[in-house]
Amino acid sequence: MKKTPKRALTVVAKALIAFAKRHYLPEDNEDFKLFSPSEKTPQRSNYKVDHSIDALFENRSIVPFPKKKNFNQMLFELMDQNDDFDEVAFYTHIQITRSNWSKLKSNDDMLPKKPTMFKLVIGFRLKIDEAEAFLASAGYAFNHSDYFDLIIYSAVMNEIYDLTEIDTALEHYAKKTLFSLK
Repeated sequence: MKKTPKRALTVVAKALIAFAKRHYLPEDNEDFKLFSPSEKTPQRSNYKVDHSIDALFENRSIVPFPKKKNFNQMLFELMDQNDDFDEVAFYTHIQITRSNWSKLKSNDDMLPKKPTMFKLVIGFRLKIDEAEAFLASAGYAFNHSDYFDLIIYSAVMNEIYDLTEIDTALEHYAKKTLFSLK
């Protein structure tokens, strides 16, 4: 791990102290020092905020974020898009266990792990924008600095949904597989 020079830390520390002095005022002592030179940890004191939260939003119109679909809603929507969707054939094809599939469908609060999400993306044969939205619904995204994610991204981008081809590429570059085909 690369060490940061001490000079850079003092600049950061000074910036933090300046920010704290601007936004937080000590209740009793104006000459209060935020950091004691004799101690390594900051001194604790009762601070009072110099502005209230209500005052921050007083003159602003708040625009709410548009509500997006959660993972369960997107899963059921993808299942409904195909009229002759066979659940058993689907989850066995992408090698998800029956119990895990049941949990994904029945529990609104359950979010699958990222490899399971990749299996679903490949199984539903999603386009890249649909895959990114589907991953985001469970709080994931493609990590472009990880070979595993890059190979899945490349497969979806090039519309390669053959499990054997994907696993072969994963095994060669990422040294692990998604579907563990033999």
